[in-house]
Amino acid sequence: MYEFEVDFKQYRAEDVPADVQKAFQLNTEVFKDVEAISPLLWEEHCTECAMPGCYSTCDIYEPRKDGKCRRFTHGISKIAAESGMLDYIVKVDFKRWGSLMATSKVGVSDLSLTQSAEKKIQWVEDIARNTPDNWLSIAGRRGISTRLARRYKKGVVEKLLNHSGADASPSHFVLEIFNPSDAVADITFTIRAEGGEKNSFPYQQRLKLPKGFHSEVIEYSEIAGHIDPDEKHFISFVPNQSGEDLQGTSLYFGYLGFVKKPAAENNLVTEKAHAGKTVKVVAWDLDNTLWDGILVEQKDQDSLQLKPDIEHIIKELDRRGIVNSIISKNDHENAMAKLQEFGIDDYFVFPEISWEPKSVAMGQVINNFNVNADTVVFIDDSPFEREEVASQHPLVRVFPETQYQQILNKDEFNPEVSVESGRRREFYKNQKIRNAAKQGFSGAYFDFVRSCEINLNLCSGKVEEIDRIHELIQRTNQMNFSGNRYNKSELQRILQSDEYDTYRLKCDDKFGDYGTVGFCVVENEKPQMIDLAFSCRVQSKRVEHAFIRWLLERYKAAGNDKFLATYNKTEKNTQSGKVFADIGFIEENPGLYSFSLSSLIEDEGLIQISFEG
Repeated sequence: MYEFEVDFKQYRAEDVPADVQKAFQLNTEVFKDVEAISPLLWEEHCTECAMPGCYSTCDIYEPRKDGKCRRFTHGISKIAAESGMLDYIVKVDFKRWGSLMATSKVGVSDLSLTQSAEKKIQWVEDIARNTPDNWLSIAGRRGISTRLARRYKKGVVEKLLNHSGADASPSHFVLEIFNPSDAVADITFTIRAEGGEKNSFPYQQRLKLPKGFHSEVIEYSEIAGHIDPDEKHFISFVPNQSGEDLQGTSLYFGYLGFVKKPAAENNLVTEKAHAGKTVKVVAWDLDNTLWDGILVEQKDQDSLQLKPDIEHIIKELDRRGIVNSIISKNDHENAMAKLQEFGIDDYFVFPEISWEPKSVAMGQVINNFNVNADTVVFIDDSPFEREEVASQHPLVRVFPETQYQQILNKDEFNPEVSVESGRRREFYKNQKIRNAAKQGFSGAYFDFVRSCEINLNLCSGKVEEIDRIHELIQRTNQMNFSGNRYNKSELQRILQSDEYDTYRLKCDDKFGDYGTVGFCVVENEKPQMIDLAFSCRVQSKRVEHAFIRWLLERYKAAGNDKFLATYNKTEKNTQSGKVFADIGFIEENPGLYSFSLSSLIEDEGLIQISFEG
């Protein structure tokens, strides 16, 4: 579902190139046997939004019918042309900072119910869009018909997801995009929890789309580790701009959202995905799989014996660099004691032995090893347990226990063996130690940040850059730590004053150039950081942590023994403000924090920093 309650440019089907329409019409195989889809509401947003304040301070603000900012040149334009799932496609011409975004809990609802609901919604959208009330303002809000339509749509979506209940878990995320340009479209696709622990651990994928049609199917198992079922999530498609003045990209979109397919259909997808993929992890069940019998039912523990050849198979997999793990419903202490008795306990890494559903345990195994689900094998004697895991992790290869003696002869279990292959278990055991030492931080996300090769380029604030600095301060709410809103004359005075050290921050990574992302003012005599503002484009990338640590080192080297920081906590900047506690600042008074420069200043080693004085 798209934001059709707002005004948009009308296109006739004959206005759209035939190859675009045909590509969407023929994309039916990917939706075969879909049982449920996600009722996401895709809307026009701004990556730098600080509404409503930015409506009066931002130079590029352009009002829509409802008073919100126009970030797509012509809105989300609806085109009567069938796609594999919808009876229309849309065209979006991104302007600077434009973002196609949906906000929703992650789930799916019955296909026929959702399609029926959308037809009713379209009727409401048409009325709202064509109601000439953009001149009417009630309590400062324009476009009342559009706002009422949006509220109605959100209510419908909430009812659909609540109706789905426990069956609302998806199997895939599907996206349909056509790039009509000769230039490659460079897009970041992100799913981020609105709050909670998963907020700083988003799912993110860079999409480089050459000219033509692209239909991507992403296994939900790849996304599940980033999802908090109790939180709403921001789901967005944002062009990666290579320069601050770039206006954007034109793209056609069809269906964007989660789907649920039956397990049998998932298995067909899995077989194609497994082609040529070498196994990296084998997760074994214990009872009647690794050994004969059920541990908790054995009165005579000595009667429990390993299955024939199991010890040899486990050791040979280990020699080949294929790591063994365990997923078993058992008492952890008793099960590990039995494995130790057999002399094979040391061959298992990240064992998941508990009474939780095995699909949950499988998710932990995938995350702990940080491998793709299609490189993991699960062996279990229970058809129920195999199907339960397969339903939630369709890319995981599932084998009955009757086939364990044949796996060493299968191609996927025979990778090229190097000197380090036999040490792979050791590597993972060391990783387990590192994970424990991180005390709740996700190693996988930090590894991702490090792999992004983020560079933070600093220089003193310059008057010739005042327009961008002023814009940043005016627009930033979530990462504005003082809340000050300087006008340009005040800002010019600060930039030219000897009383202050000012810093302009630019950032880039292997995905592209973020441009100017931050501005800082330090009263140099104390020293005290009286202003710090960051663009939300770098939120959760640890850029603020790296910069503040760099400041501490700089003023420590200048002979200071304490560094002060102004932080006026608000509802919007509370999440970002945790950076001060993370680093070790102490609140001296409301709004004033201090850091003793005699303390150890630890560098996370995630961000590369350069400075031009």
